[in-house]
Amino acid sequence: MARWPTISNIRELIFLDKLLTELSSFDKRSAQAFELKLFSELSNTEIGAVMQVSLATLERDLKAARAWLKVEMGKLNKV
Repeated sequence: MARWPTISNIRELIFLDKLLTELSSFDKRSAQAFELKLFSELSNTEIGAVMQVSLATLERDLKAARAWLKVEMGKLNKV
């Protein structure tokens, strides 16, 4: 059963949405890959097919997005 987001989770989701918009402004493919990974039940192979990129390219894009988002999400705890 899905849980309702807590206030903390809502704050994080809003911040994540803002960050994905920012990421998309300079790396649209990585942002799209991350959104598909996070919000769909597709495998990496399926996401690669949807995006028309190789599995290796998709995995590099996901790694880049996660690294950038990790740094930026860390700033949320400092606010």
